Amino acid sequence: LNGILRALDGRTGAELFTVDQTQPIDLRVNFWVTPAGGDIDGDGKPEIITADLSTFRLIAFEHDGTFKWRSPPIEQAFYG
Repeated sequence: LNGILRALDGRTGAELFTVDQTQPIDLRVNFWVTPAGGDIDGDGKPEIITADLSTFRLIAFEHDGTFKWRSPPIEQAFYG
C-alpha cells in the first residue's frame, strides 16, 4: 500500500515533482487508490486528492505537490 505521488509532464514525460516525505508527517499515499485532480479552491490550478496510507483519510496536495490537507478519518471504501 506504500506509494509515492509523482507527477509527470504529459508532453515530455519529464518529472514535475515527487512527494515521498515521511517526516515530520507521512505524506506517502495508498498506491491502490487512483488520484483525482481538480481545482477545489478556485485558484485556477488543479489540486490532487487521493487516499493516505491508512485508506481511512483523504490527502490533498497543491498543483506543485505541496501538502494541502488531510481529512479526518472517513468510512473505509471498498472496491466496486
